[in-house]
Amino acid sequence: MAEGKPVPESLKRELEKAKDTIYSKKETIKFGKNMHGVTNIPRLIHKGWITKIKFYPDLNYIISSSLDGFIHIHDIENLVYKENKTFNLHQKGVNSFIYSSKHRFVASCGEERHILMWDPFTLGVLSYLYGHNTSVQELSLNEDRYHLISLGTDKVVKIWDIRTYACIQTIFDKVCYRPEDRLTSMIFDKVTNNILLGSRKLNLWFFKTQEEIKTSHEFPVAFALNNGQFESVVSADDGGFIAVWDIEDGKLMSKFGNAHGGKNKITAGCFDNTQRRLVTAGSDGTAKMWNFSNGQCLTDLISAENPKRIDTEITELVCVFDPEDIDSQLKMSYILSVGWDKKIHVWADEKEEEVETNRILPRDGQEGHKADIMSAVYCLKNGMIYTGGHDGSIVAWNFETGYSKYKLHENDKTCTSDNIMDGKSVDQLLILDVRDKLLSMSCDQHLRFWNLNELLGGK
Repeated sequence: MAEGKPVPESLKRELEKAKDTIYSKKETIKFGKNMHGVTNIPRLIHKGWITKIKFYPDLNYIISSSLDGFIHIHDIENLVYKENKTFNLHQKGVNSFIYSSKHRFVASCGEERHILMWDPFTLGVLSYLYGHNTSVQELSLNEDRYHLISLGTDKVVKIWDIRTYACIQTIFDKVCYRPEDRLTSMIFDKVTNNILLGSRKLNLWFFKTQEEIKTSHEFPVAFALNNGQFESVVSADDGGFIAVWDIEDGKLMSKFGNAHGGKNKITAGCFDNTQRRLVTAGSDGTAKMWNFSNGQCLTDLISAENPKRIDTEITELVCVFDPEDIDSQLKMSYILSVGWDKKIHVWADEKEEEVETNRILPRDGQEGHKADIMSAVYCLKNGMIYTGGHDGSIVAWNFETGYSKYKLHENDKTCTSDNIMDGKSVDQLLILDVRDKLLSMSCDQHLRFWNLNELLGGK
């Protein structure tokens, strides 16, 4: 087996011990430098496929991992006779590991859904990092920012603060790769500050640290509305804040908070017919009209049936008017709200400090929704209101008379379900004016197109 130099007696004895052992290529680590004439010595280290092996000069160790669930640490000074150290706290196969020379720890991952951080000298565990929903296949480090980066088999990248062991950012790769929809590798490049992901091509993600991330709101955004009249975008969040943004440069023009008092979230919003006023709804069931430029509350919209609106969260607001009528600003417009009380509340826009509901649908003796109403839309062409329920039901109402005209879900039995857990909720409705169609979007992952001309005939 030797080339050039004679084989030392110590190595001959080692080879004699190993000559009767059958080694599998996938389970064997070979030590040596045969280019200089030194004999390669195969050692049966792992009992499963070796997934990664790397030499770390500052440790003077070779570290290897395997699908047998073990991580072995080999002393480079005495590979043959010195017993290697073994980290064996993984219950399943190990996919990858990484060592931080700056912070002196090893992180490892595998078929389990968590990551282990441990000391390479004592083999003691520093922390378990939980957060991935699938097995973790690759790890990388941004040592200057104290960040550990992990890649799950579901194409989810997570960034962890190694000082607090907390997940500070989650990135979802929604691109579909063919023929296999998966990422095969990941590395952080500190020179370009990019995360590089490998599939059938290289994907470069510019990595923004937590300190560099700028968000528009401090709370989840409830809605964002484009205002073409003032060339701005108005957004609101769960913290009760309303912000106005310049659509050209994205700068914040104004912001005000405590819109619905206390800790009440903003749940819905719409503009009036002139786009000069904003109407918002809160999780406490209240509705208000604002001058969104200066944050002045102009009108409270009160329900005549239930003034305090207890347990009646509003899920959708709609402004009803005719945008083609040049005198529409002089005529009456209406604000509709729907929500958990399974009813439609209609307010006439009378520009008073407090406005009570003009009417409430369904009328007495009429049957409407049996579950919470989640969405609503007005069709100017046929004067109908369409509402979507949490159980998948869709009801059409005549706005002038206030009577329910027909139930769209009766034309498609797959729309509804008596079991709320089935996820049939109609969360969005949209009128396609060009094609005279209604589009409904449901939690059952279906888009349904309804022909309004046929529906008007009662079909």
